[in-house]
Amino acid sequence: MKLVKSLLACLGVAVAVPAHATVYDAFSSFNGTQGAGNFVYLGSTGPGSAAPFDTNSQCLFNLTCLQFSSDIGGAAFYKSTLAPFTVDTTTVPNNMLLAIPDSKGVIVSFIAPTTATYNIAASFAALDSLATGVGIFAIAPINQATAVIAPNSVPNNATYTRSLTLNQGQGFAFFIGPGALDEHDVTGFNFTVSTVPEPMTWAMMIVGIGLVGGAMRRQRRTVRYHFA
Repeated sequence: MKLVKSLLACLGVAVAVPAHATVYDAFSSFNGTQGAGNFVYLGSTGPGSAAPFDTNSQCLFNLTCLQFSSDIGGAAFYKSTLAPFTVDTTTVPNNMLLAIPDSKGVIVSFIAPTTATYNIAASFAALDSLATGVGIFAIAPINQATAVIAPNSVPNNATYTRSLTLNQGQGFAFFIGPGALDEHDVTGFNFTVSTVPEPMTWAMMIVGIGLVGGAMRRQRRTVRYHFA
């Protein structure tokens, strides 16, 4: 029994990492400041250029936001925790971030805190009943851009998943830009990133399970005889 307890203790250490994989969530961490939850929010300033949003003041409907101080009411990110409500033709939910690409587009980027393999998951939905289409691209390191939806189309619950290794400080981003018409383009999205346990950790866990199983089988096979 002591052997089994010791092995179980070792196994507990081995499985501690995968049981507590770190999850980064753009919606839950968004609080109107840059870098919250390891996410950075930018607005496009022209072809191939962007700048971080610099203010969270004068937000529409007193919601939480990030936008340019020089362009209040333009491109921005918003978060609502109120009961869902409608403004003109746009529904404002309380379980998705809102991206307003305006005429140039917006970018949300996850910045890796450590070198690791990450699982990326995102979903997108048009929030305007008169949506005219947007462009959504996933941008990996070294300028690898992949279209999430066809350009100038309406994201009807579009999803994106990927697993990749990021070095510390590298980013993975989504660009949400206007379609042919930069109106009725409010887009809701969720963006989560989770760490993948290292292979050595999984190997330790498997070996630990095997050792515990073997010890338990040996115990079951032990027969004791008592003589009067």
